[in-house]
Amino acid sequence: MEQGIILAIILGMIAGGAVAFQGALNTLLSKTVGIWEANLFVHLSGAVLLILLLVFGLGQGSLIKITTAPKISLIGGMLGVLVVSGSIVAITKLGVSMALALLILAQLIAAATIDHYGWLGTEQISFSIQRGIAIALLLVGAILMRR
Repeated sequence: MEQGIILAIILGMIAGGAVAFQGALNTLLSKTVGIWEANLFVHLSGAVLLILLLVFGLGQGSLIKITTAPKISLIGGMLGVLVVSGSIVAITKLGVSMALALLILAQLIAAATIDHYGWLGTEQISFSIQRGIAIALLLVGAILMRR
């Protein structure tokens, strides 16, 4: 297997684990300060870290080019607010495992749709029976994840 693929798999697995911890930590914080307040802190603390990374020269692009980016690409941060808030509510009511099972299922349905139509500048990858079976199995997994 290509070294770049192995690194991508490892980083993807680390990011996936971080999502579970982030959701649980954000939910814990929201119990003290409130959902929207926790959401604000999450995004502000993330912004501070990103600023530090850029100050230390880890950026590879140019924020000056932001005005030339497709307008639709600028709503990612707003979707982040929805992701954090939705995760907090779901984890509070369903627990971390069930909430993340549903989040992953929804992500894969959305991703398969984006791939199938080649939306947002992605390579078009047709929906297949195998993908449908994989999503169905994840749905079964989400159902089995119930308490």
